[in-house]
Amino acid sequence: MKTLGSLFIAAFLLLATTSFSQEQKAVFETAGLSQYTDGTPCVQLAWKKGGENTAYYLVERSADGISFKQIALVFTAEDASFTNYQYRDKGFASAGAAAWYRIAVVNATKELTYLPVKKVDVTSSPVSAPAKNRETLSGRK
Repeated sequence: MKTLGSLFIAAFLLLATTSFSQEQKAVFETAGLSQYTDGTPCVQLAWKKGGENTAYYLVERSADGISFKQIALVFTAEDASFTNYQYRDKGFASAGAAAWYRIAVVNATKELTYLPVKKVDVTSSPVSAPAKNRETLSGRK
């Protein structure tokens, strides 16, 4: 009986310390050519905030898919219901025929988690839907 009691206590402690929350992770949704309202081409990136405790995002670009350079710092909104983030990069032409983008999710203790890399063919034509004429954070609830 003593063994069964110990097993029960061990199982209870395991359940008590295991988190069952299915925390949604941040998702890098799209990266593609777009244009500002004045016709200037840009690369538009869009991502969705997950359940992580995010302090800010680092947006990075690469011309070869290996060596990345930080091009933007995007702070999270104070409103927790704000989950959709965008960044527009008008400096993509320096990447050459293709540009690779990645987003680092940075938490309050400065730990980085990288979202999957997205490649954009920068020699193709921009999509017809114009982006707003700015190069900063935008989003919607």
